[in-house]
Amino acid sequence: MMSTATPLASGAPRRLFIFCAALADGGAERVVITLLRNMDRSRFTPTLVLARKQGVWVEHVPEDVPIIDLGATRLRASVRALAQVLREHRPDVLFAIASGPNQIAVLAHRMAPDPQRRLFLSERNTFSEVRQLRRPRWLPIATIARVLYRQADGILTVSQGVADDLVSYLRVPADKVQAVFNPVIDDVLREGVAQPADHPWFEEEVPVLLAVGRLNSQKDYPTMLR
Repeated sequence: MMSTATPLASGAPRRLFIFCAALADGGAERVVITLLRNMDRSRFTPTLVLARKQGVWVEHVPEDVPIIDLGATRLRASVRALAQVLREHRPDVLFAIASGPNQIAVLAHRMAPDPQRRLFLSERNTFSEVRQLRRPRWLPIATIARVLYRQADGILTVSQGVADDLVSYLRVPADKVQAVFNPVIDDVLREGVAQPADHPWFEEEVPVLLAVGRLNSQKDYPTMLR
């Protein structure tokens, strides 16, 4: 993955700021907690920056991870506050989670320039379908994203399909995009697996199929059921 930023000095752990809107009960937010729990502290010193400090996962943030609450009523109102945080703290790396925070992070990164800082984005949806469908009619989200995403040092995606979509639809240079699958297996999951499944469904010798996610078209449960 290529970068135009000044190389970081070796030795001390990188000061990593992870930026997301909040810590609601979504998959991306769950991944943030998993990353914070398992990140190698000899390589990174993480800080969590939230547009607003709220959500069910806030109480699960590790005790050694500071939380900076920007206090924004809306995500788009957090640009200036995030830029100010970058000026004050001068992190080595800013990592944004999901499409909305990605664009806020790029704008704040430009407002508070630092040749030592690297900016990484995380795209979790097929942009040409999901994000384009969700946009307001008046907002040319694809055009905006094309301009902003190219300014990142790198973009991580949750699958190769999402990576290919960014390259083809947003025309992001392929050498800036890399698929990195969501972290799933950790000690918390292992402890859960070891617990007995005390439910009537598991008392009979019949197959059980479990799906966890929002009940909407994006999750495509009809395909699973067929």
